[in-house]
Amino acid sequence: MQNIIRSFLIRKILTRHIWWWETHRNYPIRDQVFCFSPIAVNPEARNILAVLTTTNAISDAAWTAQSLLRYLPPDTGLLMVIDGDLHGSKIQALKELFPGIQLTSTLTLLEQLRSIAPKVAQLGDYHPLGRKLAAILILQKQYNLLYSDSDILCFREIPEIVNALYEKSGLYLQDIVGIKTDKTILNKVQILGLKYTQTINTGFLFIPKNSLEVDLAEEIMNDINEPLKSWFCETTVIAVLMQQSQAKPLPKNRYVVSAQRQFYFENDVDYEYIALRHFITPVRHLMYLKGMPRLAQEWQR
Repeated sequence: MQNIIRSFLIRKILTRHIWWWETHRNYPIRDQVFCFSPIAVNPEARNILAVLTTTNAISDAAWTAQSLLRYLPPDTGLLMVIDGDLHGSKIQALKELFPGIQLTSTLTLLEQLRSIAPKVAQLGDYHPLGRKLAAILILQKQYNLLYSDSDILCFREIPEIVNALYEKSGLYLQDIVGIKTDKTILNKVQILGLKYTQTINTGFLFIPKNSLEVDLAEEIMNDINEPLKSWFCETTVIAVLMQQSQAKPLPKNRYVVSAQRQFYFENDVDYEYIALRHFITPVRHLMYLKGMPRLAQEWQR
């Protein structure tokens, strides 16, 4: 019994320290993406990969784009949406790594949306996920939009996505524990009698051009005057719009959203089998510790 208690206490102490080290240490591999061969993209494409990133995560976004573009049709465009300034050495590095890339800011897209959806734009004025929502809504009016957060890595062929690009059918990731919602927006959704997807994770979506109803998003946000503080406001709105557009879920055994292997003693997912993983916050360190080194070794071969 004493040995069991001792082992439990040792694991508890080690878990805390190892988790802190893995989540706070520096990972030089993040910037190594700019050493790989450039991938040219179509600057006038109708099908576009849009990766949203902060200025601090531009290297991560470059990994996301590199990993996806290797399996997407060669005429796919690339748009990097920066939640911040469009200046600095990494912006230039993006242009060299992806000849033909388009660059824009969330604030630019927010202003484009304001004239047609002022209440949605108002959310973006103070909430970063409001800016994500605005970016998705305005870009899907212009392109067949493959949207990605900057913490996504693709490991092998993604036939479901490639087929959807040609068939113009919407797709979304599934969260393994189900949808997380904003209570204020969800209350409005229920008052309006709207249905929403029960498993959506908005880190990776395919949205055919003009398939999301911007007017409906504006109706949902209308009369919501209190500042929203949860991190699921955009998820709740997108869940309704994707349901209305009859989008389909991606198979969650291959397109993975999971906190598996958050702690060192847990088993990780099988990267030999999965196509893509969203490295959500609890396992973001695995993107640098496992995902990027695996891709780097493969690409160098």
